[in-house]
Amino acid sequence: MNNNLFLADLDTNEKIQWDGLTAAVVGVLNSRVHSGFGVYGFPANEIGDILRDHYQNFSWTINEKVAFEMALGVSATGRRAIVLVKQAGMNPLYDSLVNAAVHGIGGGIVILACDDVGCEKSTVEQDSRTIGYSARIPILDPNSAAEVCDLMPRAFELSESCSIPVMVRLSSRLKESKLQEEMPERYLEGVLTSYRVNRHVAHDLAKIGRMHHYNNVTFPKMQSFADAWPVKSNIYSSSRVGIITSGGFEELIENLDVSWLQLTVVWPLPKKQVLSFLSSHEVVVVLEETDHFLESRLFEIILECEINVKLMGRTNGCFAKNGDIKRQRIENVIHKLSIDLHVESEQKVPTLRGTKLPEQYPPLVKAYKTISGFVRECKWQVAVDVGSTMALNHDPYNAAEWSYCLGSPIGVAAGIASTNEKSLAVIGDYAFMHSGVQGLIEAMNQAIPLKLIVICDFISRRTGNQPHCLTPGQPGKKHLHLDQIIKSCNVNHLYELKVDENTPENCIIEQLQILYDNREATVLILTIL
Repeated sequence: MNNNLFLADLDTNEKIQWDGLTAAVVGVLNSRVHSGFGVYGFPANEIGDILRDHYQNFSWTINEKVAFEMALGVSATGRRAIVLVKQAGMNPLYDSLVNAAVHGIGGGIVILACDDVGCEKSTVEQDSRTIGYSARIPILDPNSAAEVCDLMPRAFELSESCSIPVMVRLSSRLKESKLQEEMPERYLEGVLTSYRVNRHVAHDLAKIGRMHHYNNVTFPKMQSFADAWPVKSNIYSSSRVGIITSGGFEELIENLDVSWLQLTVVWPLPKKQVLSFLSSHEVVVVLEETDHFLESRLFEIILECEINVKLMGRTNGCFAKNGDIKRQRIENVIHKLSIDLHVESEQKVPTLRGTKLPEQYPPLVKAYKTISGFVRECKWQVAVDVGSTMALNHDPYNAAEWSYCLGSPIGVAAGIASTNEKSLAVIGDYAFMHSGVQGLIEAMNQAIPLKLIVICDFISRRTGNQPHCLTPGQPGKKHLHLDQIIKSCNVNHLYELKVDENTPENCIIEQLQILYDNREATVLILTIL
């Protein structure tokens, strides 16, 4: 790869308005990162699209585990890498992450974990900080666009000094924070550091020995970084109530007449600063999204140090368990606590799905309409993924029963088929390549009579119509062929049908009937034109 980052003819003296997510682009490029790897998904898409357009060494990858492992390879050569994912993407890469934390790395690796507060375009409101904590890696949770931009070089310094990946959690709330900043210098070369994987740790130590090294060497270094990290605060000596926050609340708290402490490093916590603030107030309100991660870490310190302070947050109903926190609620809570009034618990009624338009593309509508009619008539149990095929789960189709996650329907349908019940998996081509293919491999290995439909439209439709590894004509990329991949799994019964808006419904039904009647594993590719 060429280390010259910028491909577009940009005026680097022109100031651009960034929000708290896209500001990460400036920080990444100022950090002289060699490579970046990402996976589509809101709210990470915009960051990746800007990097892809102006930075030669960023690429969208097939799944998060692969993205992280490629970053590990770049790191092994002493170069810096980023991994860009949404919150749900932290799950596939966890296995590699938790091992990298004790194995050690070379050049710095920063994971930009973008959390979708309120499930705006997600299936789950997962808090990435919990994954980072479980893997025991440092977690940075910036409070503003300016901080997102400024902390990136130091995040790489932390990663390299401690030989461990670092998470920078970017809450979608940060989109409300703005920054005027120039594009970084043109043709900034990716740095080649002197850092390499410590052979003694990676090769000489037993597995449990690596854990001992982490506890005795790595974690104390992490704690030193946390303790030295700048902490922004505003202290009122007369305030009985204080606020501790992280992750994008800066603009909401600056005008409140109350003490506050903004944390950037949320694990490990800067213990001295936190202890001082907790000890100076009778009540401390914790503002964070989406989970009660910070509140739990603060409670651990309160118990350990026997501090006499009341902690208020999501766990005791001060704020609802899920969703975003509103300014009016914050003001109401602070007012009541300041005059020692009871704060009523905030409970949100489960939100209904509501009316949502189904897929609009005519050939896809035709395919889904025909599939839904057929499966209801033959009483097939249908599993779909959370991409475009999730439409089969809802009006006007109502043909599917399960949509767990991207890539899941093949394994689910295979499990049903293993009980001798009729089942069908319907999956998109990107979801199949992302993680569904492993389910097909397992079904074939166990000789399960799986019935599978792959909707092939050569784009990642649900995340914004982006191309992927099956999309032909991408510059610099080799086009993979879906039929060849399926055949390589020893599928003997593979059928294909091209579907456009003029395709007769009977043609689709004929293929579905073959799929239904066959007693062995059978796959139907519906190529949407």
